[in-house]
Amino acid sequence: MRILIVDDEEPITRLLQHVFEALRPTYEVSVVRDGQAALGQQQRHSFDLAIVDDHLQSMKGLDLAYHLRQHWPGTQVIIIGGNLPVDITYHVKLLGLAGYLRKPFTPKQLLEVVDRALVEYSC
Repeated sequence: MRILIVDDEEPITRLLQHVFEALRPTYEVSVVRDGQAALGQQQRHSFDLAIVDDHLQSMKGLDLAYHLRQHWPGTQVIIIGGNLPVDITYHVKLLGLAGYLRKPFTPKQLLEVVDRALVEYSC
């Protein structure tokens, strides 16, 4: 499975990469820091899942999620963030996202949401 992590905070991306390397070593993980880079990566490679921070410097994470779902409907998207909107559940359903996680979250919580999204993707 190919996973794209989109977050402009290097400590977060390092932590997420470490979790996948340690606990899901068969997943191929790529990291980008902004929405435009994410779109470029998605055009070059087909990702099964994108983990997108809601507060990117270049664009809102929900805007990026919308764009990914519109142009690559086979790519599952999970939104992460410390200050997610109160109505995040509504946005997740509206955009057809795989889920969301509020920061801080545990590796176990991350993997539960990711594994569920990828199982649904493979069905």
